[in-house]
Amino acid sequence: MKKLTFILLMIITVFYGTLKAENLGLQISQTSKKGVYSVGAKITWKIKRGKLDLALAKKIRYTVKLSGKKILKEGLADLIKEELSISVLSQKPGALLLTIHAGKKHQCSGALISPKKIIPSEPKPADFDEFWKKKLAEQNKVPMNIKLKVETVGKDFKSWLITMDTIRGKKIHGRLARPRKGNKFPAILHVQWAGVYGLHPNWATRDAKAGWLTLNVIAHDLPINKSKDFYTKLKKGKFQKYVSIGNTDREKSYFLRMCLACSRAVDYLSTRPDWDGKVLVVAGASQGGYQSIVAAGLNKKVTAIIARVPAGCDTSGPVAGRAPSWPYWWRKTESDKKIKDTARYFDAINFAYNVKCPALIGFGLGDETSRAEGVMAAINSMQGKVKLAIEPNGEHKGSSRSFSNFSKKWKKTLLAGQELYPSKK
Repeated sequence: MKKLTFILLMIITVFYGTLKAENLGLQISQTSKKGVYSVGAKITWKIKRGKLDLALAKKIRYTVKLSGKKILKEGLADLIKEELSISVLSQKPGALLLTIHAGKKHQCSGALISPKKIIPSEPKPADFDEFWKKKLAEQNKVPMNIKLKVETVGKDFKSWLITMDTIRGKKIHGRLARPRKGNKFPAILHVQWAGVYGLHPNWATRDAKAGWLTLNVIAHDLPINKSKDFYTKLKKGKFQKYVSIGNTDREKSYFLRMCLACSRAVDYLSTRPDWDGKVLVVAGASQGGYQSIVAAGLNKKVTAIIARVPAGCDTSGPVAGRAPSWPYWWRKTESDKKIKDTARYFDAINFAYNVKCPALIGFGLGDETSRAEGVMAAINSMQGKVKLAIEPNGEHKGSSRSFSNFSKKWKKTLLAGQELYPSKK
């Protein structure tokens, strides 16, 4: 049985990339500072107006839902007059979602009930491993055909634009970077959150300056350094609904190339003579967190995962009465068996069963995109040791500094050649 370590994270409103959270500025606290309870425990949230506009605070609406779907409590309140207290009794393993609505915005918090007992909504498909074994074999028949173009030669790093081939005439695009001095380095693969955009050089060179052999790949078969207009046109056109492309056929799913690209990128790093042969980390947030789990599930060369708010977990959630998570393959088509069955071959949970390396997973209990119950089910499916960085009031787009600081500690440990979990003597 793997060891789960729960880490309390202070809630600091910080955003990664250009993302901004639609937060009301409420002050929310609850009985347990960690947001974790046993079945049968009483959970009480206390809500203060904080920075919420007075005009909005006079009439707020709240709901508490089990698994993001079943309403356990709801009501109206005036936060100008007094602090709001909301109590519910935890009934079974799962997650509770508190949502406060004011005007057109809302703010969330949440709670986990007996998290170690949260299981996937459906078992892994019987032929899941065989399917991916065949897809990896298909990819392995395609030569990598690495193309490197020097991009920047800095004072303490060097970077290249890189492309490599994958299945069916598709390509993988990214940026490779490494320190100027030295011969052998630990490797890190950065995979990207959802959307259609180019890759900022700093996303690769930052770690290279610190001593890492770094590869940052885009999730699409697209160049990484075009103009903003280039990606905007694609985002509004061909790639507007990329998550739904091929969603009725596992052989045509848009995510097939994306998943295989993660494994191939790992393979490439492992073949480089400047890799230290010991440390190969995959890191990402949201869709990038999803790809991190996929990479480790497909490729045993991955030695650690650092993933925040991983998406794509428990896509069959509605079967168990749970609200779905991104990419919502089955949300609006719950009667479409083909979509549901196809999604299971790309669900992060089913890759998680094969993850044996250490993993740092951070997620928010108020996240409506990567829902806590699905993420926890994926974590419970992993075979390796897992550290949980739980943010009780954390939503999808905010509260990332504490997790970031903890991931820095992991990276510092690995850079120093130390083990994340030293053997006890």
